[in-house]
Amino acid sequence: MRVKNFIEKLLFIILILIVLSMNFLKIGNPILIGILIIIFDFYRVVKYKDNYYLFFLFICIMYFDYSFLISKYFSTTPTLVDIYKQIAYSNTKMIGVSILLIFHLFTTLFIDENYEESNNLNDIFFVDFSKKRLIQIIILTLLIFVVLLDYFVFHFLSATRTIYEYLLIPFVFGFYYTKQTNSIFYRNVLFMLMLFSTIVNMWQGARVISLQPMIAYLFIWHGKKINWKNISIAFIFVVIVFTIFGLYGDYKDFGYDLSTLNSSVVIKTFSDRKFSLDTAISSYWTGLTYIEISNIIPFSQRILNFIEYITIYAIKGTSSSYVQLYDFSRRYYVHYYGGYISSYFYYWFGWSGIFIIGLYIGKLMNLAGRLNKDFSDFSKLLTVYFISTLPRWYLYYPVTLFRGMLIFIVFYFVFNYGLDIIYKKKG
Repeated sequence: MRVKNFIEKLLFIILILIVLSMNFLKIGNPILIGILIIIFDFYRVVKYKDNYYLFFLFICIMYFDYSFLISKYFSTTPTLVDIYKQIAYSNTKMIGVSILLIFHLFTTLFIDENYEESNNLNDIFFVDFSKKRLIQIIILTLLIFVVLLDYFVFHFLSATRTIYEYLLIPFVFGFYYTKQTNSIFYRNVLFMLMLFSTIVNMWQGARVISLQPMIAYLFIWHGKKINWKNISIAFIFVVIVFTIFGLYGDYKDFGYDLSTLNSSVVIKTFSDRKFSLDTAISSYWTGLTYIEISNIIPFSQRILNFIEYITIYAIKGTSSSYVQLYDFSRRYYVHYYGGYISSYFYYWFGWSGIFIIGLYIGKLMNLAGRLNKDFSDFSKLLTVYFISTLPRWYLYYPVTLFRGMLIFIVFYFVFNYGLDIIYKKKG
């Protein structure tokens, strides 16, 4: 097994060097690189099918990659046909797929060969229903209720959308603690709050944000029932639902007659799009604009943008003066925001950026792969948060991996050790 694993990783490294050489020599075919991406995505899905954390990550990534490849490399679909014609540099599409393939190869190098098979959070030991846990669960439930009430009704809080997006963190903690204590009542309360927010957000078009708490809930509370077959079936169902709600949003935005939205329209849309996800296609295009503008923006300015991103923006968020990369690129190209994670780091650091973010993501993937009942609460919670936010950090922007992680860590230590300090003072 060790020899086989060594040979596999050696082949990954050789392939990385070949792809880098092809780009530096400006030779090669982007379609060939695209084919390698799909093959490698499928390889990971099959290899890690018995570890459902990794399987979930890799089947989602494979579908996202398939969507833009089938639409813009292997063939043509009606999605964003004209907008892709804005590409000004001949090597942009080649770089786009090359950095993604290198990212996938490099992250996989960090997954330990002794990854857990059939691991799940259902193996954690239940703890006593202590007073501390009860207080934590009540606080989390009230916090979620208040934020949802303000988000959907009152709108008193500033940066409401941002606060709502990070509401995933208390949801993860709430589901985890109710699972630890087997608290069915509070689990049901949290589930109803989650279900309400999911339905409303799906209806309003916020498909990815609405899905995140549901992913966390399923992994924490129903881990024993999850396997690669169930994930695959659920994945197909979600793709269909996403397409329907996406069409509904398009009909509303463009003023179409909603009465004409029926099953035949949905089937035709699937056929025309070749089962691709429009969000992934749009996001990949936005990422290509980052590659394009990296040709005209000085390297020093790009580095400075990243430093501000992980300092000023990570701390102050939308209240800071930081200009988001997608807003900056819109000065040059028309797009609909987002961007593949690989394109962000290519803009900031060039080719070396792919290895920087690859190291970070690779370590998190390895944590997900090795997770078992002996790991700490922090590791389990972090893994669920990382997996639940996959569509966000992979397709939209990496803020979840930086500002989101910072908020997660602060929340964990304040929420857990803060109560301990209060109890000690009272004692």
